[in-house]
Amino acid sequence: MVLIEVGKRLTSAVRSNESVFRVGGDEFVILVKQIHMESEIELVVQKIVLGFVPKFAAKDLLLDITLSIGVSISPDYSHDGNSLIHYADVAMFQAKKTDGCDYVIYSPQV
Repeated sequence: MVLIEVGKRLTSAVRSNESVFRVGGDEFVILVKQIHMESEIELVVQKIVLGFVPKFAAKDLLLDITLSIGVSISPDYSHDGNSLIHYADVAMFQAKKTDGCDYVIYSPQV
C-alpha cells in the first residue's frame, strides 16, 4: 500500500512528459528530460519533496516518509541508461547519510 502511494505521489510531482519507474524494493527512477541547469534540478527535487510533506495513512498509523534522492545527468558523466542509474545510485547513498530528506547530484567527487 505504501509503495503504491509513493508511486502516485512521485507521478503527480513530475510533468506529463517525464516517467516514473519502480526499479526494486523502495527505489524509483524518474526520467526527467531537458534539464539544462542545476537550479532546474533543484526545482524538480523540491516539487517531489513537497509531495511527501503530507503523512502517509497506513491502517491506524500516520507515517513520515523521508526521501534520499540521487541525481545523475547525461551526458555529463554517463551516456547510457545503466551508467545513469548506477551514478544516481551512488549519489543516493551519499544522500542517505543525512537525516531527513536530501538529494545529491553525482560528480566524480561523490
